[in-house]
Amino acid sequence: MSPHPNNMHKKINGGTTITSKKIRPLSGTKADTHEDFRTSGVFFKQLIESLKDYCVFTTDHLGNISSWNSGAEMMTGWSEAEIVGKSIGVLYTLADRRNKRPFQELLIAREKGKATNERWHVRKDGTTFWGSGLVFPLLDEKNKLRGYTKAMRNLTTERNKELALKESEAFSQSIFHSSPDCVKVLNPQGNIITMNNPGLQLLEISDLDMVQGKAWIEFWEGEYAEATQTAINRVKRGRTARFQGRMATMSGTYKWWDVMVSPIRGADGKTRQLLAVLRDITRLKEAEQEKQQMIVELKNEKEKLEENEVRLNQLQQQKDDFISMASHELKTPITSIKAYGQVLENIFRQKEFIREADMLLKLNAQVDRLTNLIGDLLDVTKIQSGRLQFKEDYFDFNAVVNEVREEIQLTAPRHTITTRFKKSGTLYGDKERIAQVLTNLISNAIKYSPHANKVIVETSYGKDKVIVSLTDFGVGIAKSNQKRIFEQFYRVTGNNQNTFPGLGLGLYISAEIIKRSGGEIWLSDSKMGKGSTFSFSLPYHKNTVNS
Repeated sequence: MSPHPNNMHKKINGGTTITSKKIRPLSGTKADTHEDFRTSGVFFKQLIESLKDYCVFTTDHLGNISSWNSGAEMMTGWSEAEIVGKSIGVLYTLADRRNKRPFQELLIAREKGKATNERWHVRKDGTTFWGSGLVFPLLDEKNKLRGYTKAMRNLTTERNKELALKESEAFSQSIFHSSPDCVKVLNPQGNIITMNNPGLQLLEISDLDMVQGKAWIEFWEGEYAEATQTAINRVKRGRTARFQGRMATMSGTYKWWDVMVSPIRGADGKTRQLLAVLRDITRLKEAEQEKQQMIVELKNEKEKLEENEVRLNQLQQQKDDFISMASHELKTPITSIKAYGQVLENIFRQKEFIREADMLLKLNAQVDRLTNLIGDLLDVTKIQSGRLQFKEDYFDFNAVVNEVREEIQLTAPRHTITTRFKKSGTLYGDKERIAQVLTNLISNAIKYSPHANKVIVETSYGKDKVIVSLTDFGVGIAKSNQKRIFEQFYRVTGNNQNTFPGLGLGLYISAEIIKRSGGEIWLSDSKMGKGSTFSFSLPYHKNTVNS
């Protein structure tokens, strides 16, 4: 119901009464003129229209809109011509209309003299805004309800800020309680205000009331209590603090904690509360302690190993010294035995004691074998002590190979040693040591070919090295053992696991000689029951003249 220009409005018993008095005639005084204007409908209309930031409108007693100010049009998008006569329900959400909220507000205003409300309202275009309003009943002189008036402000911005704040608080609470660490909020005096749920579980606390308000320092002992107080004092001054300490849970179980304490500042930047984050590092500490214990044990074991190594080196040196001395001491009597054996063999052959002479020949062969064994042992001690000496000079490599072949061929009539030479040139090295390697390899080829009768020795040369290959047709070497053939005391076995005579030092000594001569030695090929091929190479030195 629109205010009529001839009506006047005034407060009655907390409500607004509409009277039907005519506007009084204007008097001649300025005061009378102003009073007449103030009580006129024109004044009311101008007053309502001046409230640009407010949506102000009136309704009849059924809730149908009867007047509409410009602030209402700006706020809702409805013009006065469009909205007058419509129910106030058009300004409410569908849910509020279904729950009859618009008319409940009118009823409360009628019963109590006014009604306040804050809720979402709907504009003409369907968008919503948060309106905060007051509804008053409009009564006539006889206190009869004529309608209602409502004044409303748009507080959408404030509402959104409030919702954002609540969401932020909810988010903070979510983070607070979702952290796997123990998170506490303390007052500046260090008393517990609150604690997150995982923290309660970590400390085995069934109810926050059990610790709320208590001094945090009381939960620590000894030096860790002092560290806690130091951290609190530091954070009260606006700084952060960190320490590690051991604290018991409510059930008495001790745990290690990594603690970070930081200030919670107010809008003025001053420290209002303290935030303490405790991470359970018990397993880490236990692992560190175990690690330290292992380090100590390893250190002790290392010292023992070093002592054992020193002792072993001493024993090794004693062994080497003994072998060296024994080898030298044995050489003299063995040489004498060999000389006497050769003399007796010649005497027996002159007297035609053939059987006895052949026995002495076998005796000399065994003496030669014993001499070789002693020489091998002596070479091993020299290699290990770094005293293996080389006498280097120029020599014809193929000639050396041929000499060794001829010497061994005389003592191995059952095998034919075939040579396949290519011009290898002149080498610079230790002729005797290279001959020793050839002797070992050819002798091995014969020894490990008990059922074959042929050994092949081949030589070839490249741009900067000479290569020798020795092939036998004997027992061969299993693949599982091929990596070990150059080890000390390793001996190859036959198909029936029978062991061939020897100390297993020949290939080891040969490999060391070749290596120290700047060359390489390797097993080229080997198949069980079909034989093996060993090869080695030696470099041409820079001052060598090649053929």
